[in-house]
Amino acid sequence: MAKCIMALMRVIAPTLLALILLCNVACSHNSQTGSGNANANEWQPLQNVPGALRRYLVGDASKPGPYKYQLKIPKGARVAAHQHSVDVHVKVVSGSMFIIIGEPLESSRAQHFTTGNVFVVPAHAWHDEWWDEESVLEAEGVGPMETVYKSAEQNASSNVTSRIDHLVYATTDLDRGVDEVEKLLGVQATAGGQHPGWGTRNALVALGPTTYLEILAPDPEQPSPKEPRPFGLDALKASRLIAWFVNGRDLERLRSEAARNGVELGSVKSGSRRRPDGVQLSWQFTDPWSPVADGIVPFFIDWGDSAHPAHTAAKGAALVSLRAEHPDVPRVSGMLRRLGLDLPVERGTNPALIAVIECPRGRVELR
Repeated sequence: MAKCIMALMRVIAPTLLALILLCNVACSHNSQTGSGNANANEWQPLQNVPGALRRYLVGDASKPGPYKYQLKIPKGARVAAHQHSVDVHVKVVSGSMFIIIGEPLESSRAQHFTTGNVFVVPAHAWHDEWWDEESVLEAEGVGPMETVYKSAEQNASSNVTSRIDHLVYATTDLDRGVDEVEKLLGVQATAGGQHPGWGTRNALVALGPTTYLEILAPDPEQPSPKEPRPFGLDALKASRLIAWFVNGRDLERLRSEAARNGVELGSVKSGSRRRPDGVQLSWQFTDPWSPVADGIVPFFIDWGDSAHPAHTAAKGAALVSLRAEHPDVPRVSGMLRRLGLDLPVERGTNPALIAVIECPRGRVELR
């Protein structure tokens, strides 16, 4: 009997050993491909980007070895300035994105990548990225990878320029305003269009991929509006930079959060105009008839599904920075900080916005 058992064991043992080895190989493979985790290949919420999802295809970025994952990013998402400890190779699978790689994080340095484009984010390079349409990205590299975000103060300071949608240069006559800007910048503005019912029209100069200068004036071809023109245009004596707009999403929620933080923005309104080529643009924005802190606190705008005006505006200029002057610096700076905007504000007799612009005439200031 004993001899039979020993003989049986000699047959079974190699088989068991082979099964154990096969199991180890399978587990090792699963660990490398991410399939060892039942949820590894499923879409999971991505921290720091509301509404975004990630799924691993290979490995795990937080562990040693190769990794590859996909990101599904919602329209309007933005990732605060951050850096990675290793090079990250990125491919835009669908959609498109904007990214500023390396400091200074200025909107004029933004790159636009569309479906099929590939690029590399070098290790330890600060970068700021945002999306104006739903997109899918694929990222890969060799881990372990650590991601570091700038502090709230650093991030607000570096991001304020890149978050600017447009600046408003108000003038009593559009042709005069276009001439003034052309003399200063060396760029002739593109005709924008009329704002029906407001009694205004505009012309535009791009200051970046999603940033522009709006030259705004009364429209002599429209009857006098029932209400005063926006931004106090009717009382304007001389051309000046009168307002600025920041990109925003879900403006009603944004307005409510601002109110909870002690900043009363204007109500959310809708606007529209038709471009010279016949394309209709529409948007939502916080009330331009209700300036806050003499226009030093920005208005917020959401273009929805409309094409961004910077895409068809005259090219040749880039926004470098924006700062302000105001008699009450502590109050105004406090309001801006509560909105997450660290716009530099200096003491001045009269409220003023000052933009530094790189253009064919060099680096100039527009007030």
